[in-house]
Amino acid sequence: MYIEDDKQWGSPMKNLIQQISFWTMIAASAITLTTAQNIHGEVPSDGLNRKIRNVLFIVSDDLKASALGCYGNKVCRTPNIDRLARGGMVFNRAYCQGMACAPSRKSFMFSRYLDTRGTNLGEHFKNNGYYTARVGKIYHMRVPGDIIAGTNGLDVESSWTERFNSPGREAHTPGDYACLNLNIFTRELEGRESTAMPNRMFVSVSYQGDGSDQPDHQTASKAMKLLKEHKDESFFLAVGLIRPHYPNVAPKQYFENYRWQDMELPD
Repeated sequence: MYIEDDKQWGSPMKNLIQQISFWTMIAASAITLTTAQNIHGEVPSDGLNRKIRNVLFIVSDDLKASALGCYGNKVCRTPNIDRLARGGMVFNRAYCQGMACAPSRKSFMFSRYLDTRGTNLGEHFKNNGYYTARVGKIYHMRVPGDIIAGTNGLDVESSWTERFNSPGREAHTPGDYACLNLNIFTRELEGRESTAMPNRMFVSVSYQGDGSDQPDHQTASKAMKLLKEHKDESFFLAVGLIRPHYPNVAPKQYFENYRWQDMELPD
């Protein structure tokens, strides 16, 4: 996910994230009320005598709590997420049900311990008259494989009225390229060349641009469009951002905002 300083950055990505954060704050109460009140109860499917309830569900891939200002990080600048945290609920003891990507995502979508039986969130909302849409990565997708190909990964199609993928060039983006797993390590430990990796995963690419060509920019733009198009009906909009999951691909200014000397290695 792109993280920017409120004062320093004026790029389109800043406005996109700010607006999505704004909508998320509006939807926070709806998420609590709708999931607590309606997921375990009945929702009229005929649309009569029913208030419009909108749920915006945002997932950011591999974004750990310790990288956020609202959890005490002093280096990372996360003003919009911090503002969302101040206006909502922050969990200090929320535990992942699965150590790997696919089971973890299925767990929070099905509300079960690593189980895909029953009805998931998207299906429940859809079955009860909600417009449901997925933009980006909600269920497991190979990053960068499915992102480059623009494919659905392990998505559950029955969850959605519509679904939208956000393809991108990922590590094939032209720019300053750095490999994070050098050949000397892969040769000696794994007997292979790191450049033989199909989609060049463990790399960093810094390039000139505003980020509008990146998958998360596309996801944010599409999400805002859907928010406007469906504002007069009840919806469940699931927005999946793929950063900061590797490969680390971003415009040069995002890298320059952080000096490696300021980074603290874990104990």
